[in-house]
Amino acid sequence: MHPLTAQIAEELKLDPLALLSSGSMLIAAPDGGAGLVEHLGEHGIDAFIVGGTITRAEQPVVVRKTGGEREAIAEHVEDELWKFMAALEHKQD
Repeated sequence: MHPLTAQIAEELKLDPLALLSSGSMLIAAPDGGAGLVEHLGEHGIDAFIVGGTITRAEQPVVVRKTGGEREAIAEHVEDELWKFMAALEHKQD
C-alpha cells in the first residue's frame, strides 16, 4: 500500500483494504512478487507487495499486517470512501 494512502486512511479513519482501487491491478506472482516489483520499478511503474497466498480449503481471508487478525473476505465490499462521503452528506442535512 502506498504510504500516502495509508496516511489518508488513518486520518479519515477508513479501512484502506476496503477502498476501491480504480486503475489498480492485482497480480499473483510465483516468486512472491519481489522480482516483478523490481522489473516494473525499472520501467517507472510503482508496484507494491500487498500480501501473499496460501493453499487451504477454508473461506478466503485477509490477514492484517498489524496484529495478524483474520477477516473473512465478503462477497460485496462497500467502498470506504463512498461511506465517508455519505456520512459527510448526512452531517450537512
